[in-house]
Amino acid sequence: MFEWIGALPAAAVSVFVLFAPGAAVAHFSGMRGLWAWSTAPVISITLLTGVAMLLPVIGLPWHPGTALLGFAALGAAAVCLIRFALRTRFSACAAPATEDAAIRRGSARWVPISLAISGALLTVLTVVGLQSPSHISQTVDNLFHLNAVRYALDSQNASAFWISSFTTAFPQPVFYPDAWHVMVSFVVGVSGADIPTASNMFNWAVSALVWPAGALTLASQFVPRRPAVLVTAAVLTAAFPAFPLNTLSYGVLYPYFLGIAMLPLALALLLQLIGLTREARLGRWDSLALLAIFSIGGVALAHPSAFLGLLAIAMPLSLIALVAAWGHQRWPLRLVSVALTGAVLAAGVFSFTRTVTGFQWPAQTGTRAAFLQALTGAFLDAGFPVVIGLLAVGGALTSLISRSVPGIAATAIWATTSGLYVLAAGVNVPAARQILAGWYADTPRLGALAVIGIIPIAVYGCAAIVGFIERRNVLPRAALVTIGAALLGSVLVTSGYGSFLRVMQLSYDPRSSEYIDTIAPEDRALLGNLTPEGARLALDNLISADERALLNRLDTHVAPEDLVIGSPWTGTSLAYALEDRRTPMAYVTSPVSAETQLILQRFASEPDTPEMCRALDTTGVRFIIDFGQREVHGGRHEFAGIEGLDASPGVALVDREGDAKLYRITSCGLG
Repeated sequence: MFEWIGALPAAAVSVFVLFAPGAAVAHFSGMRGLWAWSTAPVISITLLTGVAMLLPVIGLPWHPGTALLGFAALGAAAVCLIRFALRTRFSACAAPATEDAAIRRGSARWVPISLAISGALLTVLTVVGLQSPSHISQTVDNLFHLNAVRYALDSQNASAFWISSFTTAFPQPVFYPDAWHVMVSFVVGVSGADIPTASNMFNWAVSALVWPAGALTLASQFVPRRPAVLVTAAVLTAAFPAFPLNTLSYGVLYPYFLGIAMLPLALALLLQLIGLTREARLGRWDSLALLAIFSIGGVALAHPSAFLGLLAIAMPLSLIALVAAWGHQRWPLRLVSVALTGAVLAAGVFSFTRTVTGFQWPAQTGTRAAFLQALTGAFLDAGFPVVIGLLAVGGALTSLISRSVPGIAATAIWATTSGLYVLAAGVNVPAARQILAGWYADTPRLGALAVIGIIPIAVYGCAAIVGFIERRNVLPRAALVTIGAALLGSVLVTSGYGSFLRVMQLSYDPRSSEYIDTIAPEDRALLGNLTPEGARLALDNLISADERALLNRLDTHVAPEDLVIGSPWTGTSLAYALEDRRTPMAYVTSPVSAETQLILQRFASEPDTPEMCRALDTTGVRFIIDFGQREVHGGRHEFAGIEGLDASPGVALVDREGDAKLYRITSCGLG
């Protein structure tokens, strides 16, 4: 409990940086209510990521002060463009003019209540899954993400054209979407929290605050904001292990997680722009276009795969918008609509047929099983949420029977995301895998996207049921509330969180190395993860409690200018993220110099040769960390030069915790 209290400053800064800057821009642009709340974090993330790319161009360092000054400049420019150049004000309430005033008043009261419900549910689930705010995901990609945050802080450069250079021998301007790293580095810089705590608190804020706000805004484009509908939407945002929590456990997929959390708001703005919503238009088309482009850019800066998800959804929506508006458009506007729709379709076809990735995951199950999972909402075979499936099917049937354009749009979103999920999870045909290349044909990634697709149509189904009951007045209000609460409770009970949270706890537990081998692989397999050979890929341990304890004491032995070396596959590279001690191999794929390679392969046998002494002098390596041979993926990468050093005359043991050891190099006159 005291650990969580100590994490409150990082949590507070996370909420501040996500909402305060963007809320100022949204407010002065004229937005109010749910739209302002859901748009604020997207504005904050997009503009701060832009500032991070702009600062090195004008010769300024990245730190919280320059970040906020840069944001103020760009934010003021955005406000001036919207309010003065475009001369528009956003509607304070985007509900249709024909909607009953009582419903509007109810929505104003129930929106924050619904957001509080979803936030509370996701907070509890996050706390239970993490167990401690300082725990780190025991997955190999966490080496990159945590070290990238440290690199941004050390180099005072968080640009997307710089952040990945710490993994290369020769830094070069290679673009890497780094919105997540930008935001977490800001949290560390302001709160003073360690990087794991700042990462977990930022992820919590995105899960419990950003994601529900965007999802509720998206659902509101299709249904009236009645209390029962809003509460249903709130519960559904926390009802799927596939998102957001699995993306924090599997992979880990921090950048993709952030992009998917931002996607509902971008999609809601797109629906507003092309006229497929039940809500009245928020503002003029030019301002909406600016906001939509801005939010879509933010999704892309978070992760390109999230942008591809938005593009896939936009393809059928553009066709629906074209058909729906055709009858009341004049020919010049029809030609423009055809051209824009053709551009969206062409971009989608090109992206999904030409994308090339170095690796693709195989299908996880059969086509029939994948279809049933998509139909019921049991993505990644987690639980069996029958109520959600019935709501979704009911919503789709209602929309088709009534020919409601917003309902058909919601159905199209569900069909698109579910179709992609079925292809990923159940179809091993090469053509299908090519379409999914932008997601590495990875079932968990498409499962996260499918969650976005099913929520609006399930909420649409709920609205249809609520409307029918209200018209028929078949049950007293107290009975309806009791039945509704029971059904929503069943949604959470049948969601599969019971088994998922055990896997998440295992993936964050620093002591899992002590017992993980006694657990059957199928019981410690991440959701949806299967090897190309068809075997379950079991979770292994990146860094043990003993190893982390040793790293926590590095600053008592290792000077900031000295380098430490060890096998990154065993977690030694976290010396950089956790204790700001540099290592020549910051990631498992980092290329190394010839001198570093010499140390890795020959130091143990040749610690005092002139060639070795030159290598030590050139690299600055002064310490060796030995975490044994246990690797994060259970493989074996041999570095003969830094293994078996107990009897070596070239080192002295300076610290030890269990089997984790820290040696100081004493050869070549360094002792």
